[in-house]
Formats: sequence, structure tokens, C-alpha cells
Amino acid sequence: MSKIFTRILAAFLCVFALNTQALASSVLISSMTLLGSKPATDTHQRRVEAFRFHQKELNCMALGLYHEARGEPIIGQYAVGATILNRVRSSAYPDSVCGVVFQNNHLFNRCQFSFACDGITDVPGNKSSFKKMQRLAAQLLNKGIAREAKFIGGAFHASAHGMTHYHRHDVYPGWSTRLEKLTQLGAHVFFKSTRVTKRYIY
Repeated sequence: MSKIFTRILAAFLCVFALNTQALASSVLISSMTLLGSKPATDTHQRRVEAFRFHQKELNCMALGLYHEARGEPIIGQYAVGATILNRVRSSAYPDSVCGVVFQNNHLFNRCQFSFACDGITDVPGNKSSFKKMQRLAAQLLNKGIAREAKFIGGAFHASAHGMTHYHRHDVYPGWSTRLEKLTQLGAHVFFKSTRVTKRYIY
């Protein structure tokens, strides 16, 4: 009788120990989920979203440079990039590169950058040239125009800070007479709008 009782007691203790271990494991996993996993997942998600946003912004900048300035000298390409960035930093315009480049693209031939609303595909036809514009876009977005001063020259940097508008040298939009003319670089004439620069937010 005592042997049977001993075996039953041993089995009971074994089951109790296993259940206790399972419970402890469950509590540990729950604690890890509450204390560690969720923040880690949130952080990872934020990083993924930030990466995607950066890639999207880079692509929009590259498209802007490609369609507006791929045939220009490098300083002219930087100037177009500076104009886009200066608009982003002003509360007078959308607060992202994509927002600036494709502003009013739903209005046929009445948007900010003509390639975005001319009814022609924006897909680059020259892949090699687009890759160059992607590299330039990465420089502009990762370093900013200010850090390129050594490359493009101090005098240009001073002008670049105020560049908010430009047009081809052979067209004469009405707004050009109301803005301060800064310089001509390649085929484009660049202007400063005090209304826009006064609203710089950084």
C-alpha cells in the first residue's frame, strides 16, 4: 500500500513540477513581451518606416534632378537641388521633397515642376543618367547643401541659401519680375523670394 501511495505522490509531484515550470516559462515569456519585445518591434518598425521614407524622398529628388537638370553642369544640378530643399524648409511649401516636387501635379501644365504635370511618363529613359542623379540626390539629402560649400564654392553657397525659384533662360514667366534675381547657371536663371525665405523653419 505504501508503495502505491509513494508512486502516486511521486507522479503528483512530477506533474506539479512540470506545471510550475510551464507557468514560470509563461510568465517569463509574458514579461519579455511586455518589457522587451514590443518596444523592440516598435523601434524596428520606426526604422523600417524611416528607411522607406528616406528612399522615397531620395527617389523624388532624383526624379526632379533628372527631368529638370540632367543636362546641366554639376553646379546647375546642385542649384536645382538647393531650390527643392529650400522649399522643403519653408512653411510656404510642403514639408517633404516629394510634396515639393509633385505639388499640384494633378493640374495639367500648371504645377511647380513642369515634368510632373505634362502628361508624359516620369519614368527615366536614360538609366545611366538617372543613377548619377540618384547619387547626387543622396549627397544632397544626407549632407545638405551647406556641407557642399567646399565643393561648389562659398559664393555659390551664399546664393544657394536663397534659391527658391528658377526658370529656363529662354522663357519669361510673370513671377520673375517680382522676385530677386540671383544668378544664371547653365540654362536656368535662379531667383529668391523673400516671402519664402522668411518662412524657413530650419
